[in-house]
Amino acid sequence: MSGEGLLVTAEYMYPSLRKILYLALGTAVLSQLLLFPVFAQRFSPQLSLIATELSVLWLVILFVRWQPGAAEELLLLNATPLRALILTIPLALSGSLLISQFDLHWGRFLSTLGYALPLHIQRNLIEVQLAGDLAALLFGLVAVVLSPGIAEELLFRGLVFAGLYVHRGPRLAVAGAGLFFALVHFNPWQLPALILLGVLLGMLVYWTHSIYPAILAHMLNNALSFAGLNLKVYWGLEALAADRFYSPPLVLALLLVFAASALRLRRIPPIMPLPPKARSATSLFT
Repeated sequence: MSGEGLLVTAEYMYPSLRKILYLALGTAVLSQLLLFPVFAQRFSPQLSLIATELSVLWLVILFVRWQPGAAEELLLLNATPLRALILTIPLALSGSLLISQFDLHWGRFLSTLGYALPLHIQRNLIEVQLAGDLAALLFGLVAVVLSPGIAEELLFRGLVFAGLYVHRGPRLAVAGAGLFFALVHFNPWQLPALILLGVLLGMLVYWTHSIYPAILAHMLNNALSFAGLNLKVYWGLEALAADRFYSPPLVLALLLVFAASALRLRRIPPIMPLPPKARSATSLFT
């Protein structure tokens, strides 16, 4: 097939910006405004979050079935080198801790303006992550780590990223997928941190041409939060606590780990290509 034929196929196969807006709006309404409030009144916070993430996954599956392309292409289920996954671990851990520090300083700034994170949101964030027994631990890991890492990444760094990349280029793919990811969480107090996390996950997809590093990084980010809260509550260990300010040398060390991991990751050649762009765009982070 000629290059022009591939381009036409890609434009038809991948969702347009209008479809992406509809999909993001449908996800926000179904998961955040309907399912989660209803389930939260009858079931545990963990089960409510699992139901919410399953609704996101259901929407992704329905959308993929309506599109003409294969799921592997629409969701960027491309093979990636093992080295890339290994390097994703220090990059994700250091990046997540740095974003957490930024969010902590941002929260303090909002507090000085009288716009602190509401207590009911703080309580919800704590309740969904507390693991008082083995059952709560397993449910918590599924609800906080596993299901968001899979469902949200298939949506935002799969469908949304691929559609924006094909129709609008890499810059808007990274930034737009990160912005949609942050907005759908309905948490304006932590919006900047969520955007930063979304951009980091988008960069991983752009560098590796695969969604798997983003899924791994998302899970590691959530696992840090989950572990930090439970270690503090049940063991009195505050090393990973989300309300702990790091010393400047520790922040510098995290920055160095992040930069070194990112530089090495970018040097690994991707196994599979990204879909062809429908219009020429300036490359990002190359």
